[in-house]
Amino acid sequence: MARKGPELPARAKITGGALAKLAFQGVTFALGLEQGISGGGMTSRIILIVTVFALVTGCARVSESRFNPLNWFGRGERAAFDGSSSLLPRGYGAEDARPYVAAVSELKIEKLYDGAILRVRGLTPVLGYWDAELIKAPESDEGTLAFQFRMRPPLETEIVGTKLQREVDVAVKLSAQDLAGIKRITVRSASNTLSTRR
Repeated sequence: MARKGPELPARAKITGGALAKLAFQGVTFALGLEQGISGGGMTSRIILIVTVFALVTGCARVSESRFNPLNWFGRGERAAFDGSSSLLPRGYGAEDARPYVAAVSELKIEKLYDGAILRVRGLTPVLGYWDAELIKAPESDEGTLAFQFRMRPPLETEIVGTKLQREVDVAVKLSAQDLAGIKRITVRSASNTLSTRR
């Protein structure tokens, strides 16, 4: 005949005392103490209880063992931040390592309803230059917005090519806030500087 476990109260609201009583009844039911079971059934329950107890006490050691995936890569270390991280966006303290473009040949400003687009054409000495960008110069005077035209040199053999092939166009959008109080915009290259007035 199958044994019945502890019955739950009919009401949905269970108080703390009733919950403790249910837990005690559940433990006594699992151990077979309620019915006084003896023999093989009791032996298997004791083995089960000892196994569960061994697993629970072993959890403390697992947190420090090599079986725990959280321990596979070691513990994190704190390091002081010196501001020299290469993950910082360009223009935050460190000088850009890319050289200036050889020369700036053209500079245009196209007005927009919420600012302007600055378009610049540069000339490289050989083909293969890449990663061109206009970077705000930190040494801008008051009322002047200065940019540096920089790009990376070729990685492989250098081919001179024609002048048209060596021209590089780059642009940057300037918001109305960027242009507030600005009367002149300049762009610097390795050999010259072009500027325009607003």
